[in-house]
Amino acid sequence: MTNDPRLEANLHAVLEKCSNAARRAGRAPASIRLVGVTKYFGVEMAQRVAEAGCLELGENRPQQL
Repeated sequence: MTNDPRLEANLHAVLEKCSNAARRAGRAPASIRLVGVTKYFGVEMAQRVAEAGCLELGENRPQQL
């Protein structure tokens, strides 16, 4: 599967917002965990999200992962 530049850019933007929010709250950015929720998305999309760098995924149907 190939990398998705748009997905990677969106993930980077979200991570940047999380880091900025952590700093404003007096927390270390590394203390923030981003969990991608794959509910209602197929296995292919979950794989693309993981390949983009979001390795912690939440899924209420673990057989799908």
